Amino acid sequence: MKKFWDAYDRFLKGIILLTSSAFVILVLLQIFCRYVLGNSLAWSEEMCKLLFYATILFGSAVCITDYRHITIDILTLYLPRKIKRYWYLGVYVFMLCLCVYLIIYGYAFARGNMRQLTPAMQISFGYVYLVTPAASILMCVNTVRAAIYDVRTKYAPHEPGHMETEGGL
Repeated sequence: MKKFWDAYDRFLKGIILLTSSAFVILVLLQIFCRYVLGNSLAWSEEMCKLLFYATILFGSAVCITDYRHITIDILTLYLPRKIKRYWYLGVYVFMLCLCVYLIIYGYAFARGNMRQLTPAMQISFGYVYLVTPAASILMCVNTVRAAIYDVRTKYAPHEPGHMETEGGL
């Protein structure tokens, strides 16, 4: 199973590498065309926005398993380990609900915008907005992975006889 998750993580990070690399290359190409050739590309700014949008959303999925999202942990620093387990479980349930919301309404929003086209590239906005539910599905998977890891390993109850050293007063 570990090989599967390693391949999954590499795939997800590969998507981010691909979209961010394409973004950088396109920006450099636009700079070259504008200042060296004296003629800018009409579609590059729009494509950069779309690539940036995809990079951020897929990056959010990676941040879940890498524990890189912004948190306010002043309360959790003083919670006993036993309570932290349930606190974080509640946080993961909330995150999962938010991801499901983004999947459902992101898909509905994408379907509703299939006839609207981007100004420069003439791509359906529906396809652009499908990035939201696609990335949200990956966020759901990573939220469940992180929750299982935290509940089973990181904040698992200690074996009998061990002193609790984390949190608490």
